Amino acid sequence: GFSKMKRRIEYIDLPRMSLGSSRRITIFKYGPPGGRPMAYLQAGLHCNELPGLLVLHHLMRRLDNASEAGLIRGEIVLAPAVNPIGLSQFLNNELVGRFDFYAGTNFNRGFPLITDEVAEIVGPQLTNDPEKNRSLIRACALSVLAGKKAEDECDCMRLALFRLGTDADVALDLHADGVSLMHIYVHEGLKDQAEVLGAQMGSPVILLGVDRAARSFDDTLSLFWFDLAEKFPDKPIPPGCFAATIELRGRNDVDHRLAETDADNLFRLLMRWRFIQSEPGELPEPACQSPIPLHWVDRGIAPAAGVAVFHKNPGDRVEEGEIVADVVDPSSPEPNGGRYAVKSKTNGLLFSQNLVRLVRPGLIFYKIAGEKPLSAPGDAHLEP
Repeated sequence: GFSKMKRRIEYIDLPRMSLGSSRRITIFKYGPPGGRPMAYLQAGLHCNELPGLLVLHHLMRRLDNASEAGLIRGEIVLAPAVNPIGLSQFLNNELVGRFDFYAGTNFNRGFPLITDEVAEIVGPQLTNDPEKNRSLIRACALSVLAGKKAEDECDCMRLALFRLGTDADVALDLHADGVSLMHIYVHEGLKDQAEVLGAQMGSPVILLGVDRAARSFDDTLSLFWFDLAEKFPDKPIPPGCFAATIELRGRNDVDHRLAETDADNLFRLLMRWRFIQSEPGELPEPACQSPIPLHWVDRGIAPAAGVAVFHKNPGDRVEEGEIVADVVDPSSPEPNGGRYAVKSKTNGLLFSQNLVRLVRPGLIFYKIAGEKPLSAPGDAHLEP
């Protein structure tokens, strides 16, 4: 068996942005420090997306038991409420958790791209051994990140989280959408592992692709390895981190029963990926027909300001040309003038809709996993 270590609690202190108050991130670590492989799971980077916080709460109990039984191989790190900045952002009694009040930026954007710095250092040292290259690159990336300083609290948080992700062989970022089915975002080069993740979690939608400009947490972790492999085509550089975003259904799907199921499935994945010495059982039949590229998603754009009234709900199949929703402007003097029908551009599965039913022109207020390309591959951008 492996060492029967109790979990360790560590704190990452963030710089004080106002007199008299400061914040810290609490992380829980299982298994021997620096053990391999390393898994990192975080929840609540967008603080108004709460299902993941509850899921990691339930996963901790399972990991505590596995730890006491000496079943943990390598190291498993959890940050169950990863963003103390956003968790304090109440305005008029509403939690505003997606953007930082101080800098106005999305908490899950602008993670550091360090490919060029690392390439310059490791280039001359790369070998023909993929495992050696992976260790060399990871050590170098961590040392480059250790040398970086950030002034503001939010950038310090991004840097701290990115160090944890860069050290990880598997990094899962738990989010939630408006009113939604579960779905997963992942780099197309990680499709095989994503299919295992999707089947185990029971996710009906898996989206392949990255938004290079947005630099979200999982995209930036994945791009780092694929960009390095492209820079040194004659050296074997395997992807060093399986990074994925799991959208745990809708923002209001905060429920012990769902969270227990999700925690159980994450625990089985950790067995499947050999972090826990135990038999995961058969992989469930996939709920997803097949992963689709990001640019096959029909993002319904609100044509005007008004009240969104849906004809279709998450889980419904839609045909191209079918009306998905109306946007109603009740202040229009024309009885029918203030009603705009928004139609599907593809056959597919409606998997997400806006939680708030008052929309503004240009807002993406629903998403359909379609069956054909709807734009150029590079044009599929994450929401602001």
